[in-house]
Amino acid sequence: MHIKDVANNISLHMKQYKEEAQSIISPNLKRAAVLVPIFKLKEKLYVILTKRSDSLSSHKGDVCFPGGKQDADDADITATALREAFEEIGLQPSQVEVLGEMYPFISYNQLVVTPVIGFIRNHEDLMLIKNENEVDDIFACPLDFFLEKSNHHFISSKLHPYIKM
Repeated sequence: MHIKDVANNISLHMKQYKEEAQSIISPNLKRAAVLVPIFKLKEKLYVILTKRSDSLSSHKGDVCFPGGKQDADDADITATALREAFEEIGLQPSQVEVLGEMYPFISYNQLVVTPVIGFIRNHEDLMLIKNENEVDDIFACPLDFFLEKSNHHFISSKLHPYIKM
């Protein structure tokens, strides 16, 4: 399957969840977004991840997608994800083709987090620069790793009735 077909399938699949997701989440909670940056290398898809700095006050040392809290001047949640990815790893928004938003979830610190899926164009020209204050490392992991059921682990939690962690 060609990457454009994959992108179109992901985009169409994700659009069906946007309205439903917004209807069940309290408007009083603060918003955040993460970018799930995907790129293709030798016919294989990869996801860019970061290791958060140990000097941060929250989520220190965690492996995560680039992202953060929504600012008042962000046009929408997608703009938040793109801005945060630029601030944390130097990923230019112009290099990202946004495929859509995933179902939001509520983090343990009561943030509504929306994952935004983005395909990185021309990854050969990519020059990622980590923000030393926020990021200890930037790395890529094959998307297949996340799709492999043997890598899925669930932790029982009472964070939110719609989430099982």
